[in-house]
Amino acid sequence: MSVRQWQERFRSGDFNSRDLSVQCEAGWYYWFCRDEALAGRLKKLSSVVLGIKAPFILDNYCVWFKNNCPMAGPLYDDARFEPLSGERDGKYFVVTLDCPHELAKWVLYTER
Repeated sequence: MSVRQWQERFRSGDFNSRDLSVQCEAGWYYWFCRDEALAGRLKKLSSVVLGIKAPFILDNYCVWFKNNCPMAGPLYDDARFEPLSGERDGKYFVVTLDCPHELAKWVLYTER
């Protein structure tokens, strides 16, 4: 689903349930936390997805989520954006939240 569709579905409450199938539909792909924690983690990450306003990203990208387990430090989450079709070719980007290895709360990484 496009980022625009994700935003619409999130705003309508489609991803509020803690049910694992709902959270996977919302875009969780890989996680180390408890399944029941995904909905709360998604709510925290939603601000970055809802903050996307560029029509090109809204209509031509999808978003998925990962809960990361670093070798040292606590778990942290990220939102990953990639084109809906075609090659990534440097167009992939990630926004992390509360990564223990970064100085800022939010960090943007690009594939370039």
